[in-house]
Amino acid sequence: MADHEPTTTPATDRHAPATTGDAELEAHLRRLRARGHRVTEPRRAVLATLVAAGDAHLSPQELAERVREGYPDVHQATVYRTLDLLQEAGLVFHSHLGHRPPVYHLSDVEHSHVVCVGCGATFDVPSDLYAPVVDRLASELGFVADPAHVSMTGRCASCADAPAGGG
Repeated sequence: MADHEPTTTPATDRHAPATTGDAELEAHLRRLRARGHRVTEPRRAVLATLVAAGDAHLSPQELAERVREGYPDVHQATVYRTLDLLQEAGLVFHSHLGHRPPVYHLSDVEHSHVVCVGCGATFDVPSDLYAPVVDRLASELGFVADPAHVSMTGRCASCADAPAGGG
């Protein structure tokens, strides 16, 4: 999945929604309010940046850098706290993709990820894909797995077909 350049609001009009994804941003803000949380400038900034990022999965550092482009007064620590709140509110999911820092993304549907070790491409897959593994872990070990927070590595079709040493 390609990372998309964020569309941020100008620093002079920080209360306006992002220029793309206005309806999606407003829907997330309504969900935040419905869960009993206020819409603050940092929360709006983080949500607007995640909406603008599209399908990209951003680390907290990447997200903070993008937020600061349009909202220079929102500090990195505030982005981290906002991500925690948005995750608790069910608006944001985080995942661990390989040996990279955790990444965050908006999603209305819980899902898992597969990551290509050749090119780094990340694909969203339905969490129930791992149901047999989750069921076996529960029955044999009493372990309750959460597949949305982990990823499986392998090679995508392009890299699997590439000649040895080529990706």
